[in-house]
Amino acid sequence: MGAGGAKKKAVRVETHLERWVKALGELLKEEQRKYREKKKRVEKDRAAGLGKIRLSKSDFFRSLTTNLRVLRELDAEKRMFRVAAGEDVDSDEDDEYVLQKAPRAKKRRTA
Repeated sequence: MGAGGAKKKAVRVETHLERWVKALGELLKEEQRKYREKKKRVEKDRAAGLGKIRLSKSDFFRSLTTNLRVLRELDAEKRMFRVAAGEDVDSDEDDEYVLQKAPRAKKRRTA
C-alpha cells in the first residue's frame, strides 16, 4: 500500500437504464413467483375434479416480460458502444484469479 506505486481501479458507474433494468427484473421475478403459486393452486383444483381450468397471464405480467426483454437488449447495445468508445473499463487486472463456473457433471444413464 505504497503512496506512489498503487494503481487505482476504474470504478464502474451504474447507468440509469441499468438501474431500471435491475429493478424491473426484481419485479418480474416477483410476478413470476405469484403466477407459479396461482398456477399450483389451479392445478390442485383441477386434480380435485373441477374440470379444465385455464389460467392466463395478466396484461401487466405479459407487457413487463416483453418490454424488459427490449430494455435488456437496448442496455446491452449501449454497453457495447461504451466499451468500444473506451468509456467503460470493466476488466480485472488479475485474470488468473477470475472466478469461473465449473463444468457440469455428466449425467449417468441407468439401464
